[in-house]
Amino acid sequence: MNKKLLLFLCMGMISIGSLFAQKRALSIDDFPDWKRIGSFSISDNGAWILYQVKPNHGDATLILKPVEGEVTHEFARGEKSDILPNNDAIVFVEKAPLDSIRVKLVAKKKAPKSSVKIYSISKDSLLTINEASTYSSSKKGNSWIALISEVSLDKKKKEDKKKKEDKKKKEKNKSDKKKKDKKKSKITKKNLYIVNATSLDTTIIRKVSSFVLSENGAALAFVQQQDDSLKRATLNYLNLSNGIISEIENADHADFQKVVIDRSGNSVAYLFSSDTTKIKTYSCNLYSGQKKKLTSVATADSKFLKQELVPSTYRSLSFSKDGSRLFFGIQYPQKEEPKDSLMSNEKAKLDLWSWKDKDIQPRQLINLSKDKKRSFVAMYDVKKSKVILMNDSTCLNFYIPRNGSGAYALGLDNSPYRLSYSWKAMWGGDYYAYNLKNGEKQLVAKNIEDVRLSPDGMYAVYYQWQDSCYYSKDLKHQKTFCLTKKIDVPLYDVQHDTPSDPPSYGVMGLGKDQSIYIYDQYDVWKIDLRNKTAPKRITNGRCEKITYRYVKLDREEQYVNDTPMFTVTNNETMATAYAYLDLKSLKMMTYMKGDYKLGYPRKAKNADVLCWSKQSYRIYPDFYASNMTFGNVKKQTNLGEQIDKFKWGHCELVSWVSFNGDSLKGLLITPEKIEKGKKYPMMCYFYERYADKLHQFWTPAPSRSTINKSLYPSNDYVLFIPDITYRDGYPGESSYDAIVSGAYSMCERYDYINRYKMALQGQSWGGYQTAYLVTKTNMFAAAMAGAPVSNMTSAYGGIRWGSGLSREFQYEQTQSRIGGTLWEKPMQYIENSPVFYAPKVQTPLLIMHNDKDGAVPWYQGIEYFMALRRLQKPVWMLQYNGQPHNLSADAWGDRMDLSRRMMQFFDHYLKGAPEPSWMKKGIKAINKGQDLGY
Repeated sequence: MNKKLLLFLCMGMISIGSLFAQKRALSIDDFPDWKRIGSFSISDNGAWILYQVKPNHGDATLILKPVEGEVTHEFARGEKSDILPNNDAIVFVEKAPLDSIRVKLVAKKKAPKSSVKIYSISKDSLLTINEASTYSSSKKGNSWIALISEVSLDKKKKEDKKKKEDKKKKEKNKSDKKKKDKKKSKITKKNLYIVNATSLDTTIIRKVSSFVLSENGAALAFVQQQDDSLKRATLNYLNLSNGIISEIENADHADFQKVVIDRSGNSVAYLFSSDTTKIKTYSCNLYSGQKKKLTSVATADSKFLKQELVPSTYRSLSFSKDGSRLFFGIQYPQKEEPKDSLMSNEKAKLDLWSWKDKDIQPRQLINLSKDKKRSFVAMYDVKKSKVILMNDSTCLNFYIPRNGSGAYALGLDNSPYRLSYSWKAMWGGDYYAYNLKNGEKQLVAKNIEDVRLSPDGMYAVYYQWQDSCYYSKDLKHQKTFCLTKKIDVPLYDVQHDTPSDPPSYGVMGLGKDQSIYIYDQYDVWKIDLRNKTAPKRITNGRCEKITYRYVKLDREEQYVNDTPMFTVTNNETMATAYAYLDLKSLKMMTYMKGDYKLGYPRKAKNADVLCWSKQSYRIYPDFYASNMTFGNVKKQTNLGEQIDKFKWGHCELVSWVSFNGDSLKGLLITPEKIEKGKKYPMMCYFYERYADKLHQFWTPAPSRSTINKSLYPSNDYVLFIPDITYRDGYPGESSYDAIVSGAYSMCERYDYINRYKMALQGQSWGGYQTAYLVTKTNMFAAAMAGAPVSNMTSAYGGIRWGSGLSREFQYEQTQSRIGGTLWEKPMQYIENSPVFYAPKVQTPLLIMHNDKDGAVPWYQGIEYFMALRRLQKPVWMLQYNGQPHNLSADAWGDRMDLSRRMMQFFDHYLKGAPEPSWMKKGIKAINKGQDLGY
């Protein structure tokens, strides 16, 4: 071989080796500074993107970047941002620095307040409004921003000349004045700032308590308070095009509620009361900005308000899209509670559980506030000056279509089925259609889960799980059609494996020609709502196992456009693509594809510019911009460079046959470089199915309950994530068949896996399966179970405190998959309960179960811990105080702590690392908060 070539190759190998050597393993200490993309938006003209770069723990940075350029504008601690419709300004909230917030909160003082900032791109000018934490901005049309700033003003009252002359008043107020002279009093005034985002011209209106800005930036309504003893207030209308303020209404003791402006910015609706009593009665009023006319829509003594109904402050007011209808709430008058004449210990305090209640007491208590605020809906026809009552006490749930201009609205009566919600998975109801012209109702269908109205409101469409068919109802002629009986492929979820009726794959959208588009597992079908033509499959994914799903680029569209865009998923490789379909020729045009996962694209409102992301296990989901056919692609963000300095794993799709004979898939994530002859410990993480996440990027972050899928492979662990299929009545055995068979298969296939150093980790349902598996096999060196059900017999009769629901439905028909009651299948409840087999456990077990878990009863973890403790098995339980099922996202300290303890636990048992103090000695209650035992 040529000596120069040999030298070049050797130097190249040394360089590659040096590059790899420079990389290091991720550590938990890297979590705080790891950055991710937060909010992301594109300007209406497609020229600018605005996005947030946010560390896991720290101050965010808001970045404004031209799509066609590289120069960026950075704004420290930017949150809640918008690009204005003029495409020439942005608005955002600037939070106080985390360090200053920390200092204040540690000292038990109020945190520093935020500011609102408006940046003009053309002027390169930044306007700051202090002590403001929120704002409203126009979404279309003129670019206006409105916000309220609370400005604290030092005020020392000066003696009034008249009071000096009045000796009697002076003597009477002498002591009070001395106190005021000693210490300056602080008062708070609210100022309304109105900013033209184009010019940055600012108008300040003082003493404003609330405001509402129209969507198109044409008008603003605001309530102005007076400082007099009569608490006088005025509701004003501001025409932003000419700056003219018109008074709508004013009164002593005035209270204006639920103020709303229609889309045109012309009409203002609100509730008004001038009562001085504790329980106020309101009227509903409507003001026309063009006509300068005020109309009383409804009062307490309105003739149409039957049964003494009054306008309600518990429901928001809303206009139809065209402004021709106003919807508002009505309710029975509230009564003042009688004064209490008993001491606290003289009153009974109890909740009465009755077998006749449709909702059990915990559910009633969860809904108590909602039930107290229960209201009905009334509609005011602006042109006809007519009020129509809508729903009644039978249909307490009322749904107005988004544009509110159709012929019908929907009402739901679920009262016949609520009793069975405790044990049935399908929470259906009887749906009714309400005619918005006269308030008359008609039954759409009984015991169904959801109904969709066509945009014109003339057809109701629903899926009936009893026969797995879609139906439509012509509401005008009251005719019902079965739409999909002739379709010869399942429209229900074929992978559904719980003892309940499977749901449908869902609806894609509605067509302009009285049609609806629905999904099967792979394809899209076009269905005639009138049932005049046969269903037509418009995609061809089934033969190649490719799934088509619609991308709605225009959020305001009512109908599917002529060339809809799809994400296309290959179910064998899990890779995705973007494609368009010409609905006239049914020709599919694929424009973007690759061996990765594509994010949901976003289109500029008024330009043919798309922004989208792509990701895989080794590719960070950065954003790209392109034209509508994915030409001229330009990368817009570059957070993926964070990966370069770390060892990063490789993710592949694996398959095997379970002990039960099922063909299964899973993910195997391996360290970046497998050293020849080295044995690697293997973590097994699982829930139900994960193979479709082959191309997902896992952000390094502290745990809320599970292991981080980037951290462990970077630290020389192999990570195996198997899919699991279930048989009714045998959830535990099903998980054993899938997980253990998969672990054996991986060990036989890959000689670098250390079969004697494997571990299990799962949370919730995964926690249950972990707790069960260690009673059936000793092949794992350690296991961690988060929030596990350990005793199905005691958990069955418990409550999901977060929702107030009984747990029975979960065991009979959903995830726990027993398929019968405790008294029908007692042995299966026992056989699937790990606590009954605690003596068989030989695997060291770490449990996390938190005392505010609203999903899995806390005592489930305690039962298992106490059984294993009595048997003197190696077991630990982490109980994070006041934390729910998964640690709260903002519980930073708890999340970092859990991450450290899990890794210390697994490093000890799988890598031979020293046993930390908390595992060896525990942490005594007297040392709580002082000794972490790391």
